[in-house]
Amino acid sequence: MQACHMADRVTVAALDDMIDDIGTDYDLIRACSTLNFAKRDLDALIKRIHRAVKSGGYFVSFQDGMTHEHTQPDTLLGHLADQLITGIDFSLDQGSVAESVLRCGFQWVGSLTIQTAMGLLDMDIAWK
Repeated sequence: MQACHMADRVTVAALDDMIDDIGTDYDLIRACSTLNFAKRDLDALIKRIHRAVKSGGYFVSFQDGMTHEHTQPDTLLGHLADQLITGIDFSLDQGSVAESVLRCGFQWVGSLTIQTAMGLLDMDIAWK
């Protein structure tokens, strides 16, 4: 950021995105492995994100995209302890984020499964 002289244009916010005000007029909102906790009402969170992104802005999500009856990819292991303790499956089906962003008003979404340090994750890029 410093080399590009953009440090004053980037803001990081630590908040509960289901309760706290997330603001408005963002060029970009990025969520990495956090949408799982909104699984029961994913559309409500995506609508909040949609309102917060300005026209022409982007929402980028990195999430597990479970396939094969929720046995792949192996990011499932990261949710296993929580699932055993709570009885709640926090994993998201592949395509569920992409479907939600379109239902909630984003104009376009592109999706790609990529290898990350955490394993295979779906990257969804939505445009408003």
